[in-house]
Amino acid sequence: MSGSVVLWLSLLLSTAPRASLAGEMAVVRAAEWMAVYAEDQPLNFDAVIVLALLRQRLDAPSLDVAFARANARLDRDHGHPLRRFFEPQFRLPPQLSRAWEPPSGAAARVNPDRVVTEALHCADNGWRLGTTAYVCGPMRDDGGYYTAHGLWALTLARAAGCVAPAEVDSCISDLRLELARAQPVLFVPWGTLDIDLFAERAVMLLVSGGLPPSARDGPAQLLGLQNPDGSWGVAAEGEPPYLRFHATMMASWALLADAATP
Repeated sequence: MSGSVVLWLSLLLSTAPRASLAGEMAVVRAAEWMAVYAEDQPLNFDAVIVLALLRQRLDAPSLDVAFARANARLDRDHGHPLRRFFEPQFRLPPQLSRAWEPPSGAAARVNPDRVVTEALHCADNGWRLGTTAYVCGPMRDDGGYYTAHGLWALTLARAAGCVAPAEVDSCISDLRLELARAQPVLFVPWGTLDIDLFAERAVMLLVSGGLPPSARDGPAQLLGLQNPDGSWGVAAEGEPPYLRFHATMMASWALLADAATP
């Protein structure tokens, strides 16, 4: 290896953000906790999806174990439409990826996974103008889970070439602003759900274009909230056990997405 390359690598490592390394170490600890998540506790399929995405970002044996255990417990969902996140060859018929009618006006919102599914399969099955109108309009919930999922779906559809940037960039900017405004500058959670939503907003801001200045401290605040056992969550009466698992996944995703940001 030449001296110039060694010097370049030394400079790169010496100037790398400390939060990136600390974030990755925190995710390894979180993965160890998720890998031994009790077999008798409930688990949803989004655990398989997020763990698969985490494995794409960080090579850690504990993540492999956590993913394998979650996938084994939920292997009955071989036809789950979101399997394409980690099985690129998985295909879904158009009538299934678009088997819903985008609400308009004051109509009730639909499951947010509907728009994510349509975006994930849009290269094969298309993306409807009505879905864009729904994501940019009635789906929004002032920076909550629906706005976050809508931003995720629209970002996926744009990246897949299903919509022209000129058609959605303005809406994506609006959704990002909505999420950024909803993020507390000084985050003090009262329950695990607060941590989960805080982390999810951070994730969707990161994957859609990066954290704006007002939300830049989010990953550092998440780091400070990790429990000694590696999980994220606040013990609150009546909380379902899976909520802590989900919050731990989302916080881990936020930290790895932030570490990957230049």
